[in-house]
Amino acid sequence: MPAFTGNKVDVAVGNRVRELRISAGLTQADIALYLSSTVSEIDRFERGMTRIGIGRLGDLAIRFGVSVMTFFELVGYPAEDGVNNSGTPGQAERVRILVRSILMRAAQRVHD
Repeated sequence: MPAFTGNKVDVAVGNRVRELRISAGLTQADIALYLSSTVSEIDRFERGMTRIGIGRLGDLAIRFGVSVMTFFELVGYPAEDGVNNSGTPGQAERVRILVRSILMRAAQRVHD
């Protein structure tokens, strides 16, 4: 079982999952069934106590009809956090680059 994270990114992502689930009129049990998981695991995801894997975030993005980046909107990094004055990407941009990279690799595996 994964350890408690409480990381602000995990908490923000979990909050977004909860918001999307509730706005879709779904229960934690509905999401657990969709992800082949348990209600307690979904609860831990939503509270940021367990990190949600990128594959499951991709599945949830499909289910809710949103971009995977939607889950990171509440992280608290400024939306304009792109490339800073030194020419290096800011925190939010690094997260976007990482997520895109992971999704591209996953898509390539599916097509191979």
